[in-house]
Amino acid sequence: MTTVAMIAIIALCVSLVFYCLASVEAYTGVLIINRITGTMRSVGPGWHFIGPWEKVVGESETPLKKINQVFVSIFQTQDEAAVSLNISFDLMPLETHLVEFRGFDSEGRISAIKERICSILSVDVRKLKNRDAAMNQLKALGESAKKIFEESVSENGKLIEQYYGMNLAALMISLAPLPDILRDAATKKEAQEKENEARKMEMDNIKKMAKELVAASKGSLPFEEALRRIQIQLGKVKDENKTYGLNKGTQEIIVAALKEVFHDK
Repeated sequence: MTTVAMIAIIALCVSLVFYCLASVEAYTGVLIINRITGTMRSVGPGWHFIGPWEKVVGESETPLKKINQVFVSIFQTQDEAAVSLNISFDLMPLETHLVEFRGFDSEGRISAIKERICSILSVDVRKLKNRDAAMNQLKALGESAKKIFEESVSENGKLIEQYYGMNLAALMISLAPLPDILRDAATKKEAQEKENEARKMEMDNIKKMAKELVAASKGSLPFEEALRRIQIQLGKVKDENKTYGLNKGTQEIIVAALKEVFHDK
């Protein structure tokens, strides 16, 4: 074999080697298509072997960089208190699943991921007793939601991250201000709940005093009448029946009952 022939063979081999190699830039992924079957696969940065039956898909370069998204959503706790959460998450395209990644339009993919995150958080926040409990569990809520998202399975049986071709790199949650209309409603609700609680405590005390009054009368005074007299004495109701005036002895019993109840408190 002549030197020229050897050089030609070597040149041909080198050409074939370079023909079967694809160079992908840093922080970038590309799609490779099989010319015969039409199936595609994806690769990340570096040098990659591609068969003579394969080629790099034109304009398939995909940046492998984090995509940050921030949005606010409102959830409800166990007692139906509104909690506004600021949700920030980072997504990273998976170089091994760029076929799936490019199968979605950007807006549709992000919208679907937001919806799934909200669905997970909605269940977790609903388990919490009230708004204070939610505020104390923000970090745990974020960690739990990320874990559940990563373990979720799509409709076709794939892990949700493979389905969308993206990894949920980070998920952070913080408290966000409630919209004015919800804040006012929450304030009114809290005020009403406190008022209801105060009324309940007050009624419990009145009932206790009525029992003391019945006991002091050795059972001669019905509980309902004792209850009415206590409320009259406290100015809660008007004494419309003048035949039931409070004599000095009855008033002393009520005062003594009042002292005992409030001393117990």
